[in-house]
Amino acid sequence: MKSNIERITNICKRLKGYAVTDRVLLEGVKYTPTEYKSGTALPVVDESWQSLSRGHIFSGSDQHFWLYVKTDMPQTLSGKDVFLTFVSSLGGRADTNPQTLVYIDGVAHTFDINHTRIKVDASKPFFECYVYLYTGVTPDDSPISFDYKLDLIAVDHEIEGLYYDLITPLEILDYTLEYEKAYTDLLRVLVDTVNLLDLRKPYSKEFYCGVKSARDYIYKKLYEKAGESSPAVACVGHTHIDIGWLWSVRQTREKAQRSFATVIDLMNEYGEYTFMSSQTILYDMVKEEDPELYQKIKTAVAEGRWEAEGSSWVEADCNLISGESLVRQILYGKQFFKEEFGVDTKILWLPDAFGYSAAMPQILQKSGVEYFVTSKISWNDTNKLPYDAFLWQGIDGTPIKTYFLTAQTKVKGREPIRFTAYNARGNAYQASGSFDRFQQKELFDETMITYGYGDGGGGTVAEDIERVKRLSHGLPNCPTTKFDTARSFLDRVFTKCEGNRYLPKWSGELYLEYHRGTYTSQAKNKRNNRKAEFAMMNAEWLSSLASEFLGKDYPKQAIDGAWKKILTNQFHDILPGTGIAEVYRESDRAYAEVFQTLEEATKSALNAIVSAVPAAEGETLVFNPTPFEFSGDVCVDGAFYYAENIPPKGYKAVALKKQSSRVAVSEKTMENDSYKIVFNENYEIESLYDKKAQRELIKTGERGNILRTYEDFPDKWDAWEIRPYYKERYWDISDVSCVRTVKEGSRTGVEITRPYLSSKVVQTVWLYDDMKRVDFQTEIDWDLEHLLLKALFPFDIKAEKATYDIQFGNVERSVTQNTSWEKAKFETCAHKYVDLSENGFGVSVMNDCKYGYSVCDGVVGLTLLKCATDPDLNADKGRHVFTYSVYSHEGAANASSVVKESYALNNPPFVAPATEKGKALLPKSFSFVCADADNVVTDTVKQAEAGDGVVVRLYECKNQRSKVRLTVPSLYTKAIFCDLMENGQKEVLLKNGELFFEIKPFEIVTVKLKR
Repeated sequence: MKSNIERITNICKRLKGYAVTDRVLLEGVKYTPTEYKSGTALPVVDESWQSLSRGHIFSGSDQHFWLYVKTDMPQTLSGKDVFLTFVSSLGGRADTNPQTLVYIDGVAHTFDINHTRIKVDASKPFFECYVYLYTGVTPDDSPISFDYKLDLIAVDHEIEGLYYDLITPLEILDYTLEYEKAYTDLLRVLVDTVNLLDLRKPYSKEFYCGVKSARDYIYKKLYEKAGESSPAVACVGHTHIDIGWLWSVRQTREKAQRSFATVIDLMNEYGEYTFMSSQTILYDMVKEEDPELYQKIKTAVAEGRWEAEGSSWVEADCNLISGESLVRQILYGKQFFKEEFGVDTKILWLPDAFGYSAAMPQILQKSGVEYFVTSKISWNDTNKLPYDAFLWQGIDGTPIKTYFLTAQTKVKGREPIRFTAYNARGNAYQASGSFDRFQQKELFDETMITYGYGDGGGGTVAEDIERVKRLSHGLPNCPTTKFDTARSFLDRVFTKCEGNRYLPKWSGELYLEYHRGTYTSQAKNKRNNRKAEFAMMNAEWLSSLASEFLGKDYPKQAIDGAWKKILTNQFHDILPGTGIAEVYRESDRAYAEVFQTLEEATKSALNAIVSAVPAAEGETLVFNPTPFEFSGDVCVDGAFYYAENIPPKGYKAVALKKQSSRVAVSEKTMENDSYKIVFNENYEIESLYDKKAQRELIKTGERGNILRTYEDFPDKWDAWEIRPYYKERYWDISDVSCVRTVKEGSRTGVEITRPYLSSKVVQTVWLYDDMKRVDFQTEIDWDLEHLLLKALFPFDIKAEKATYDIQFGNVERSVTQNTSWEKAKFETCAHKYVDLSENGFGVSVMNDCKYGYSVCDGVVGLTLLKCATDPDLNADKGRHVFTYSVYSHEGAANASSVVKESYALNNPPFVAPATEKGKALLPKSFSFVCADADNVVTDTVKQAEAGDGVVVRLYECKNQRSKVRLTVPSLYTKAIFCDLMENGQKEVLLKNGELFFEIKPFEIVTVKLKR
């Protein structure tokens, strides 16, 4: 049997070669270096272009060249199926290696190392083409060297067809056990088929007769006889395109054009081929760069062959971005698909993001999204999630239909492994492996694979379509394949299990037990994200106020543009910090533009508001962007003053008086009405005493606010990973070079400078007169690699769970390590705070731009820096500025004011000078919206997308069902409950500026206010 397999394999290789019947070497090719292009205009070829010799070596990183050739169509190719092909000396990853856009008759096509031929019209008298060549990119900008040859070839599709007729069942034999009947039956057919061939003289009459006889025989004995059977695999053409990763975002504009041009070519060649692509930004890029190609996409979508799905602007990271950002990802995504293609998308497509927040099911359901699809949880390093088709239940109890892609290569005699792929191949190995790996076979006997090269784009290759066509006949020992769409598959299979009591549920977050470093890598980028989200919140709220009450134009276009920049940089390899250096140079520029846009919008609104508020001499307008009434210290020109009872989402004209801080500082001690802090000789905290609770917060014999560096050498995925062994080797940053007392009005701090190797940490510990918060304002000048920096607080708190702030609520996670699931969560993600509480008392560690936490044995660790060297050699080197805080409280986390305090830290009240000559268009004290329940957070105030009112979004933050009175300006006469896409659902009574409703635990409520 083995010898027969060897013989058939050898014959397949020969047939593949024989299928190319003619090859004409293209001579007279010219080339010239160029920059990144824009649009589809072709260059003028002049005397400056150089001749391209055979074997010419191109070299460079992130470089472009134009190639051009025009020649008479060779007579030897007349009447044949002719293709332009390229050969390169370079192998490896297609997404970082040379790639091209090829323009023939002005129409875009593409070459890469997986897509090597383009159909040519041989009936024309001459052949002409332009090739826009990209060298690829390396993280260190070292050159990529390769040769590049263009040829014309003729392909005999009968010979090639026989190759696929044979290779497809041959691959099934490769994983089939020899004693199975399917093995014997398939091998007999293959042997009998090749025995009909006459390979003595290729292209002779006898050769072609043998090819025809063999094709007829195998079709009759195998493909015609097989017939459709179960199980089945829905095959969806696909290409995953990372918006920025080992290449820049601007290079992604070209990747999108290349990948989508390939899809159109394949659709022209294969009438049955279907394709799906998510991420509206890719469509937007192609629309701008190549309108002709974009129109072909629109036609394919209208024909039902191209599935425009996915529901989001980009495939975003789902751990780090805010709840409002998650909403806007879907809002801008669904809007684009609806406006451009007339498609109401129903799938959130996130195959490659690094874990999924428990807030997501409710967001999806309230956005009109029915399905969630991923595969990434299969990358878990410890535990295997027991479900692949299930209802995923979020923190509020909302379920969403969830499906995990299960493609993997089937290997003879091996059980299915944990890992699955979203960049599958359309072959028997993956089709069969997908079904074997699927765990809920009692629900339905069908799976889905997305086949095509991806990450850096490229997409499906013709070879896979040829295999899927043949497997669709239902061959022995392989599921029957079907060209399909993702939506059709999901509708079909979840309809089958509707009401089935065996459809499992998974409650809570989908935590990826891998890539834990993504909560911390590229700290500056994460800070920009957090600051941009809050700056946007303020710009929308103030612009709404100025527009609604003063008639000022709402800067909708500017805000939309800024949002799209923010959303783009939330892509799951950009925000997590796993891209090359150029990605972060780009994001720095994008965030600078965002901050400028939002600053201009905010200043414009503030100027209008200030001029409309009458105020007495010496009064200052204090603006409170938080959802809660504020009393505390506000900063004015670098000094802090006490302001009282500033209304939520509003302002108040107050007289601020200078005052000397009541905070007392003596030798290694500082104290206010709330805390007494005692430092040791290294100015680490040996005592943090809560005076009101009369209890010590730091464990006896331990030190608080320890800055500790850990050796950080992951075995792979440097920027992505924190491995469990990181704690084995560590060093504390304890040296002190300078200590001084700093006073800023109503707050006083102790500034501590700590040198560390070639780096430096300057930290000011602040206490306030009238705020119960200890701030650790930190500035770091960092020049080190492969060290993980944490701030550690060993609290004297007895707790088995900690509370973590996430989008629109919180989750509790175990801080014990009793099970493998608990041990795997040694580093987890939170937003503004983590709280550790026992019955009646607790402590929170808050932050203004960090996301990675560890909590174990009462020690709360906030991860500050990671400083990997791959794929960015200098990640996290440079200056870092951030603040984290400690806040203790009576009661457990959900009985405390930690949410209120964390908002004040992240988005503090600010001042604007009032005017004596205000036009009295606005009152001296004003709140746009106020909820009477402290567990209800008014997160967003914005102009409605339809321009017909103002949208207010709020959520319940303490897992507490409540009756709510919402107070809004009396000019509004209608209040309409909406979904997150702002579709009206029901009108509620609004009288005298008040509406009443019940809110459920962790519920998100969206209200549109109309005049």
